[in-house]
Amino acid sequence: MKDKKLVKLEKQNENLKELLREGLKLIENYRESAKYWERMYNQLDNCK
Repeated sequence: MKDKKLVKLEKQNENLKELLREGLKLIENYRESAKYWERMYNQLDNCK
């Protein structure tokens, strides 16, 4: 009985770890995008 619960918890843990990794990748992509657009905005602002 405990073994089944442990296996289930370990599987849930792996799923949560994968979701966390995906979330962190998404955050990093948003950061990179924000940096890009900030540079573009600054270039336009400097052209005025």
